[in-house]
Amino acid sequence: MHHIEIRRPKTEDSAELHELFNEVITDTFHKEGLSDMVNDIQIEIESQEQD
Repeated sequence: MHHIEIRRPKTEDSAELHELFNEVITDTFHKEGLSDMVNDIQIEIESQEQD
């Protein structure tokens, strides 16, 4: 069984969170049939990384 800890993200978690956002945003665009909108995907990913 895996140990799962639920907590607020720490500063050192930012790289992993950016990777997660990248995966989720790219997958969502793909599932919506919008995977050819590469520029829009990149803009969305960059906007999430700034928050």
